[in-house]
Amino acid sequence: MFFLVISNYNCITELSLNINLSLYYYQIIVVLFINMIIFINILNMCIIQYIKFFYVSNIFLCFYAKITFRKG
Repeated sequence: MFFLVISNYNCITELSLNINLSLYYYQIIVVLFINMIIFINILNMCIIQYIKFFYVSNIFLCFYAKITFRKG
């Protein structure tokens, strides 16, 4: 993710050398917004994987508890 941030920033700075300053700041804001969206998506994927992992773990734990503590 950080590579994407740096590469986007470098690309915009190279493109902005021949453009006036206000457009340069506008492009930086756009790049930061895009990187924020990328970061939120990565965070969302991590949270989903975390929830899935513990959901599967709980299923196996319940199955183990039924086998271990079975009466009779």
